[in-house]
Order: sequence, then C-alpha cells, then structure tokens
Amino acid sequence: MPKAFSKLLIPAFLFLFCFAKNSKATHIVGGNLAYEYLGPSGGGNYGYRVTFKTYIDCNSIFWGAGFPEPVLQVGVYEGPALPASSANLPRTTIINMPILDSMPITAGVSSTCAVGTSICVYEITYQATVNLPLSFQGYHLFYDRCCRVGSIVNLNLPGSQGLAFHAYIPPTLVNNSSPVFSDVPVPFLCVNDTASILNTAFDPDGDVLIFSFEDPYQGFGTTLSPAPPLPNPLTWPIPPVNWQAGYNKNQPFGVAGYNYINASTGYSRYMSNAIGDYVVAVEIKEYRNNILIG
Repeated sequence: MPKAFSKLLIPAFLFLFCFAKNSKATHIVGGNLAYEYLGPSGGGNYGYRVTFKTYIDCNSIFWGAGFPEPVLQVGVYEGPALPASSANLPRTTIINMPILDSMPITAGVSSTCAVGTSICVYEITYQATVNLPLSFQGYHLFYDRCCRVGSIVNLNLPGSQGLAFHAYIPPTLVNNSSPVFSDVPVPFLCVNDTASILNTAFDPDGDVLIFSFEDPYQGFGTTLSPAPPLPNPLTWPIPPVNWQAGYNKNQPFGVAGYNYINASTGYSRYMSNAIGDYVVAVEIKEYRNNILIG
C-alpha cells in the first residue's frame, strides 16, 4: 500500500450565460470544500483548518430568510481514499462552521454581452478548526444541502436536486493540505463566444495536480428535506447529479457546445450556443513522488 493518500476535491461551477434568468425559488449556485493541515494539537490529535465557500443566489426568496446560514455543519468520516461500493463510513465528529466572510460576485464579461441586473450571486465563506485523532485510513469531509438554482439547463429538474461537497484528508502522517482555487468559480460567459477559464489552483505541499471534468454530487438533500441531518454512517458512493437528456460531464453544454480542459494546468475553454445556466464540475487529483495520493 502506498504511504500517501489525498483527497478528491470537486467544486461545482455555475456558468451564467448572458440574459439568463435566475430561479426565484431555489438558491444554491455552487461551492468548494478544502482544508489545511496545522500539525499536532496535543493529546494525540492533529489540527486541520476547514474552509467551505458556497455561492448563493441572492434573488432567491430564501436570501435573508434562512440563507446565508450563520453556522453550518460539516461531517467528518473515517475511511480510505477510495471506499468500496456500498461502504459505510463511521462518523467521527461534526464541525460547526461559522461565517467568516461574504461578498458579492461581480459579472466580468465583454462590452458586447449584457448580463442584466437580475443576476445576483454572493460568495459566503465558512471556516473552523477541528482536531482529529491519528488515523491510518484518513478522513472524509462531507457537506450536503438542497436545492440548486431552478433555471439550470443541463440538469433534470434542477430545482429539486441538491449539492454535496466532499474532500478527503489522507492518513494523518502524510501531513497534507488540499489544493486551493484562486479564481471565483461563477463565470459569466457570452453565448456563442468561446471563453477561457484558468481554474487557477495551487498546492501548498507542491504536489502535482491533474484536472478533469467529473459528475457533480447531488447528495442526499431533497425538496422535502433540504437540510438533511449529516448521515451516520456515510454510505458510499455519494449520489451524483441526474443530467438532463443530451448532457453529461463531458458535454455539459450539449452536442452543439464545446468544452476543453488541460489536465496539467486546469486551463479550460467553454462555449454554449444557447442562453442559460449550466453546471460544470472540475476534479483535482494529487500526485506525490509519481504516486496518485487521491
């Protein structure tokens, strides 16, 4: 068995093409879950700083009436990097994550493409420190909420689909921190215009990063239970989204659209020939000493 493992980090990116109309009933646009290794914290425990960034539609009826939440919860589950299908990961603890910061996301597009005044998205940052016992398996971080923005084109019944976010902490003695995205993952692109997104990320440990398109997570939340209790245990695998017919992770804009990602740098290009909101997920895999540690 290799000595090092790491995480699978999947942020959901919502692409807002010009003149798109946001739903007034649902609210979650996307997000990103990450952690930083802090070292021994005493009593045989090791500290991690966990950060969750979520993007919320502030046109939603839930804005200011439940969202943003002042505190949210992230579950910690012990288990290997790639659990067996139908595995049950025991819950170690729950992290209570208070709001650290919030800011509006400004549309940055060309003068030939008008977004309109109806677009309103806020980035909300939550952060907390957790101390975890020594583990030779590692830990999974998990957060789950429903529902997505109802105007998303490439998902089936998007307003009834939730979002789940996952990051993997490797065995304690690996001393690893997750990659950090430095761009805001809510791009505004012009319809019929091929645009570039850098997906800029850096790794604090200097690991080699490999980027790919993957299925976003749907999680366990539903319209009847939009804030489900954190599962105990966590059943693996985490449920993926249900794509609209004609769309998938490799064709998130359909057969008439275009998407490309450079596996080594994260540089990506996108084009849609139809106005609308689209979800794309980018996964990062880490390699250390030529060993896949995720």
